[in-house]
This record gives sequence, structure tokens and C-alpha cells, in this order.
Amino acid sequence: MRRSKLGLGAAAIVMLAAPIVSVSALSAPNTASDVAALLFEKSQWTNAPVGSSLTYAYSQKIPVKMGPSFDDKITLKLDKGDDDKSRTAEVRMFTGEHATPAGPFRSDEQNPVMLLALENNVEQLSKAWGANPRYLKNAVRKAWRENAKIENVPLTVDGKQVPGTRITIEPYKNDSEAVKMGGLETMVYTVEVADSVPGNLVRVDIHAPDSGTPSFVETLTYAGETK
Repeated sequence: MRRSKLGLGAAAIVMLAAPIVSVSALSAPNTASDVAALLFEKSQWTNAPVGSSLTYAYSQKIPVKMGPSFDDKITLKLDKGDDDKSRTAEVRMFTGEHATPAGPFRSDEQNPVMLLALENNVEQLSKAWGANPRYLKNAVRKAWRENAKIENVPLTVDGKQVPGTRITIEPYKNDSEAVKMGGLETMVYTVEVADSVPGNLVRVDIHAPDSGTPSFVETLTYAGETK
């Protein structure tokens, strides 16, 4: 599947960052607003100073019918924002033939990489399935709002364990329309975050165990910071 050159900016990804009003499954002693607080509301740049660059390793393994699999990276170059809590992020999303325009994201308190990865995923599913992107985004938003599972877990970063949080959703589960997705309706989205990691984001894992050969697996993993 050839990638489009559609730019991904704040307007393109805003639908995926819905406010969370309830969470049906919590395995940590948190409130319903914690998904929003963890992913969409607090400043994520405490350990990411102005002038630093963050790199995320990206891997996509997909069924042959969807196109070629590939490995790449996403990099952020951080400049100052309007205050100490915000940063302006210059984004390089993939390289070579896979390069996709994204941003810049000006004076924002949130790391845009997670939502860029989710928007990229929605775009791929829309092309492969012929689905309306708005329908897919709404399914993801609803899952954040109603069916997110939150776990406090140790996460491995640079070979060391750090305290972290794992949030899991299954946006197409029990959706009568999703049976048309040819196995992609089994897709599970997992986001891992840790306050001690620059930019907070540790890993995004999206996989559909019943999607074909090979199964759909898409990952984005924090790979380090340079100053």
C-alpha cells in the first residue's frame, strides 16, 4: 500500500484526543478522568529540555494484501514554547519514500507522536477497508471514553525498568459494522507512558491477531534523546 503525502497536523489529529468521561475497567485505583490526564491534558515535557531531540523507532508488519511492511523512525526537535510547560515540536515522520509531512506543533504541552501514530493507523485502515476515517476515529474516541483499561506496570526503557502506565482499548470489538474489516476488527491498541521518560511516551502497540498472514502489527517505541 503506497502511503499518501497527506500532512498530519493538529487539525487532523484532534478527533482522536477526545475528553474522557468514563472508564469501565480500571485495574489501578484511578478515577475516570485519568485517561485524559495521562494522555491528553498534562505537560509531557518535564524531562525534555528545549534543544533536545527525541527519536521513536517505528515498525509495521502488515498482511500482504495491504502492502509492504517496513521499519522507520519518527524524530522530534524541540524548541521553546510560550512557557516552561510547552514546546514547539518540529516533526520528521518517517524517511525516504515513506516520509509524511507533519506539524509543526507550536507551543503545545502534549507530545504529538502518539496521536500522529494513531492518525497514521486510521488512514491505513481507511484505505485498506474503504471505511470513512471519521467512523474509525469515532470508534477510537469512544473506546478511550468508555472501555479503556488502565494498569500501573513496570516498563523497560533503555534496558532499565521504570514505573509506568499501560492503557489498552479495543475500539472495534462488538461493533456490528466492523465484521466487514476482514480480521482487523480484532485490533488492540496499547499505549505505555512513564513520567521519567522525555516526552512521556514509551510505546504504542497496535495489533490485530486475526488479520491474516502476517498479522497486522504496528509499533512505535521510544528510542532515546539527544541534547
